[in-house]
Amino acid sequence: MKVILLKNIKGLGNTDAVKEVKEGYARNYLFPHNLAIQATPAEIREIEGRKMKNAKVSVESLHLQQSLVGQLDGMEVEIFEKANSNGVLYAAVTAQKISNTLGKMGYQVKSEQILTKPLKQIGTFPVVVRFGDGLEAEISVIINPLT
Repeated sequence: MKVILLKNIKGLGNTDAVKEVKEGYARNYLFPHNLAIQATPAEIREIEGRKMKNAKVSVESLHLQQSLVGQLDGMEVEIFEKANSNGVLYAAVTAQKISNTLGKMGYQVKSEQILTKPLKQIGTFPVVVRFGDGLEAEISVIINPLT
């Protein structure tokens, strides 16, 4: 019996995959647990349409990410923080703070995408912003003392 998987099933396949399984397995396990539906021609057409739509969205998303990487690469981000006379910050500059600063500048970057340790001194630091599909941008974070 042909079924369409509604969830990833280890050893069988991923979501939206059309698989041939034994009828008893489908009727006694997959269908009652809402893990699969019977593969009718209409359902298969719907899945193919959904896959094409998802592929188109993925391509558009990739283009947006490439554009954002082009804008961010080489950018300087200036952050002002309180520091002591030796240039040591009272509060470290974290990925979240860099993300918030980029957000104020009009760039939506999640803190999980910013690869850096907490910065604890005045100075200029290279920081990598990683996007999906292997795209990366390197920005310079300039930390100045708050006067």
